[in-house]
Amino acid sequence: PGVIDHFDLAGALAWENARVKLSGKASLRGAPLLTFRGVAALDGRRLFDGGWRDGAVVVDVDAPRYALTRLRNLQPRLHAIDGTVQGRAQLRGTFADPDFRVTAEARDVGLAQARFSRLAATARLHEARWAFEVTGAEANGGEARAAGELARDWDAPLRMSFEARGLDVGFLGALWAEIGDAGGRLDAHVEVSGSRATPRPVGWARLDGGIFAFR
Repeated sequence: PGVIDHFDLAGALAWENARVKLSGKASLRGAPLLTFRGVAALDGRRLFDGGWRDGAVVVDVDAPRYALTRLRNLQPRLHAIDGTVQGRAQLRGTFADPDFRVTAEARDVGLAQARFSRLAATARLHEARWAFEVTGAEANGGEARAAGELARDWDAPLRMSFEARGLDVGFLGALWAEIGDAGGRLDAHVEVSGSRATPRPVGWARLDGGIFAFR
């Protein structure tokens, strides 16, 4: 459970000459959260024959540096979160064939009993296929990386991987309500092939000095 409060959103939309224009901004708890602007080709005469799907789309979203301490009492598990996060997203292509990219980076992030000097994430939707990468570097030297490619088709080939080296798992208490204190060092290497319908994971993992206190 949690509450999102003091969320403010302002935007503008105009549709004329077969073009839609939009812009706006949002803030959370008194600080700028993101701005967005875009334009799309949308002919009202093609709304019912499917032709609108060929319309070009250009949308940009920018998220300036945001202090994560503002989120502390939104959710009980985030009572000690700190650090900063920023990012951006771009949407190109058409309604039928979108090309979407998003990047985000967080610095000096405290999550439960762990601290990350850097967290970074990228994702892209291109030709109906997602690709993503998430990396984390802890202040005490632990590292983790998750990456992969997957299609919207459940039977299409899947490729994913996860690696960890000396990763302090103390952050798990901020991800699951059932876990209070957590600790230990994780080393792991896992590869996943097959498809979304029938994944085939192969790999190994080792946790040293693990401790978990359940609520």
